[in-house]
Amino acid sequence: MPAILTYLTSMSLLSLVRLPMEWGLLGGRVTAIRWGATFLLPLLVGVCALAWQRCAG
Repeated sequence: MPAILTYLTSMSLLSLVRLPMEWGLLGGRVTAIRWGATFLLPLLVGVCALAWQRCAG
């Protein structure tokens, strides 16, 4: 379950197809900040799912 949630979260947030479009519309600095924050979110979701799984089961 934690691996699936991490995968789905990263797949929906980290799209290389959107990167050039975001870079062009938002600029390099905003895009880099968003990608930096987005790299941490799937890991946080996976850790929370693992903790929840251990407490529930």
